[in-house]
Amino acid sequence: MAVVFDFVAELELPSFWQVMVGLGVFAVVLSLLILTIIAKWGSYWLQAYMSGADITMKSLIVMSFLRVEHRLIVTAKIMARQAGLSIDRNTGMSTNRLQAHHLAGGDVMNVVQAQIAAHRAGIDLDFDRAAAIDLAGRDVLLAVQTSVSPKVIHCPRSEGGGSHTLSAVAKNGVELRVGARVTVRTNLEQLIGGATEETIIARVGQGIITAIGSAETHMDVLEMPSTISKGAITNGLDANTAFAIVSIDIYDIDVGENIGARLQSDQADADTRIARAFAEGRRAEAVALEQKMKAHVSRNRAAFVLAEAKVPAALADAFRAGPLRRLRKDSSSTRPRIASAHLDDHSKSLSSTSTLTPMNTITLATPCYVLNFDKVRIGPTLMPNDSVSSYHVIYGFSDKAPYDAFCANSPRPLTPYPLVKGYLQNQIEMAPDVTHLVVVDACGPQDAQLNAVTMQSVFDALKTQSPHVTASFRLTLNPDNESYAVEPLDEPALS
Repeated sequence: MAVVFDFVAELELPSFWQVMVGLGVFAVVLSLLILTIIAKWGSYWLQAYMSGADITMKSLIVMSFLRVEHRLIVTAKIMARQAGLSIDRNTGMSTNRLQAHHLAGGDVMNVVQAQIAAHRAGIDLDFDRAAAIDLAGRDVLLAVQTSVSPKVIHCPRSEGGGSHTLSAVAKNGVELRVGARVTVRTNLEQLIGGATEETIIARVGQGIITAIGSAETHMDVLEMPSTISKGAITNGLDANTAFAIVSIDIYDIDVGENIGARLQSDQADADTRIARAFAEGRRAEAVALEQKMKAHVSRNRAAFVLAEAKVPAALADAFRAGPLRRLRKDSSSTRPRIASAHLDDHSKSLSSTSTLTPMNTITLATPCYVLNFDKVRIGPTLMPNDSVSSYHVIYGFSDKAPYDAFCANSPRPLTPYPLVKGYLQNQIEMAPDVTHLVVVDACGPQDAQLNAVTMQSVFDALKTQSPHVTASFRLTLNPDNESYAVEPLDEPALS
């Protein structure tokens, strides 16, 4: 203890002037600090104090450290206080809540303006819900404005070059094109997590199409368009959405195509093609049966010729044997009736055969089809002098195999079509001075020689159902200009 007392006794207390100088320095530093605080935050604090916004100097200093804009918070609290909103530190719009919302990335002014608008409109919207809506990415001010003043949505949405109307078909197959306007207001209770405008547009479109599709005829819808909106609005289209539907109004309705008739026409065309395919199969079977019968006729004719060849030898044997000679002596006045009739029929058959089928006649199968290119019946290219001589030539085919071979050799896309009597008659009557020809069963567009018949002979053969026609013209290819020269065949001499 003696040591301690000795140490205290050795200390020198500051003099009066030293104490005064120290107090003066402290006062100057304190004054500078107070002046700095007043210069930086004093105006904001004074503005808030005079407006009754309840913002302390401590809060302003903390905002500087948190890098929060002072003017934003002060202005927001002054707006809330002047609008009559609660700015209580515990339950109202406190400074700490505004700072927290700003630091979370929210729009403080948008939230405050939304609360002011809701307060003026009598809508129950507290700060916590408004801040949650804002942080969820929704425009809370626009939501409040839409809740007060409903907005109109066009269905379908015509933005981006889309259709301006919805297309729906009634039960009678007639299409109706409908445009609707949907009036909605924001449902603040379901704004967080609720569906957006696209869902409303989709549901309203679905309801309109369902209402039109359930109508018996399109005339029922045209008489009472309100049935569309009534049928659509009664289905709870605004469930789990951020909007409440006020009304659905039809502003445009037009009559479109007869979809049912078009579908029936397409079905009829399909049935026609199927029937044509079956008919083509039956025709092919008939042609095969005809060829088979012709083979039987040829075989029987050959057997008949062989049998006729044996008749002279049998007669010679009978003469040599003697019975026929005796029979002839006994009845020299008459011949056996059977032998005479047989010989007469044989001679008539030989004479008629030599008269009907000359050796130089070219017999062709009757054409039943033509080939079209761009809906025009094609034919060979004629030399200029033949064109001046007024020849009109088209390709004709007797069966599917020849025109398939022609199409395979042709670079153009060709379509087979039936050769009908009406077309032939029209061609002959429209240009009687022109020689109308049909080239039969050409193998390709560059054949060296082609055989042709007149359209009149083809018309007569189709009319009489004759399977064959006789060639009367020949077309010869000129390789220099790839065109054909037409020359008539010599008329065969009848015997």
